[in-house]
Amino acid sequence: MELVENQKKHIVFCSSSYYEYDRRIQRIIKSLTDEYKITWFSRAYHNNADQRDFNLEIIRCIFKRGVLFYLEFNLRLFFTLVLRRQYQGISSVDVDTLPAAWLAAFLMSKNIVFDAHELFHEVPELQGKRLRKLIWRTISRCLFSKIRYKYTVNASLQARFKEVFNTDFDIIMNVPSLDKYSELPQLANKRLVYIGVVNKGRGLEIAIEAMSRLKEYELHVLGEGDLFDQMKSLAGHSEARSRIIFHGYVAPSQLAYHLTHASIGLNILDPQSGNYYFSLANKQFDYMHAGLPVIAMNFPEYKMIQDEYPFALLLESYDVHAMVEAIRSLEDPDRYHACQSEALKAREIYNWQSESKKLKTIYKESMS
Repeated sequence: MELVENQKKHIVFCSSSYYEYDRRIQRIIKSLTDEYKITWFSRAYHNNADQRDFNLEIIRCIFKRGVLFYLEFNLRLFFTLVLRRQYQGISSVDVDTLPAAWLAAFLMSKNIVFDAHELFHEVPELQGKRLRKLIWRTISRCLFSKIRYKYTVNASLQARFKEVFNTDFDIIMNVPSLDKYSELPQLANKRLVYIGVVNKGRGLEIAIEAMSRLKEYELHVLGEGDLFDQMKSLAGHSEARSRIIFHGYVAPSQLAYHLTHASIGLNILDPQSGNYYFSLANKQFDYMHAGLPVIAMNFPEYKMIQDEYPFALLLESYDVHAMVEAIRSLEDPDRYHACQSEALKAREIYNWQSESKKLKTIYKESMS
């Protein structure tokens, strides 16, 4: 039975992401709304932010990236949390919201849960920036041990957090709901698709270069990020420029169309990033649920799934030749359909209906 609204405990979620495109937090909030009143403090990509599906407060910053952004965002978030006192718990999403969230929770004696989807101090953007890496690592080391309820998205990150920070995390995998698609992708579509942020180490420069060798294919990029303009410029100088389409951010409701009209999903990551090496990207599950064969990296989490459900081709090297060879290999109809069949089996195991039960247990315990 659903609780009466004024009897529900109130939890505020804090993230620096753009709320319109953060499907992970949308999914988590939707799962918790029967038991809790939820308010989400986040950023908006569009000025005409649609707030119909959940309570939302937009944190508007002058700076958009870099040190000044993180400083400004945490200051604004802290004062927002202090002024909005009528809540019982805080859910801090990733280390870039943790200073403000933890301090507010400490000062006002609020419960706090920490949600980590990456090893923040090892993101590619911090490679070669020793001082910034040290700052984020120090924040993590100081605050993780002070928070009882913490969860991350896979076993590799769980082990890494234990190794580096000697602290325990639960696992809530970031997987889609088990919704059947009306149609399946086809090899004949000859369309490569990439979902996600356009940032360093995401393999887009490799995919763009490969397009000159894959003359019968189109490349569709769904997302934006720090390197968006740079990748568009790179594509603009390619002989394949007419076959490389940048869609920008795409609403979650439009993803099914793009996935079912594709033929292969791309999830190519730079192995030099420790954050990527231990990751299990959301897009891998989006491709899985659509029945879309994938080109991914031979990283621990992908290998673990691949051993049981081989719906992807895993690359040993982060380069153009390896990607092109993998795509050519998937042009074998038997292999393509075998991968597709395995993806459809895997989605019956890896789905939000299963993970949401564990999520609710964590929040029930943390807010008691």
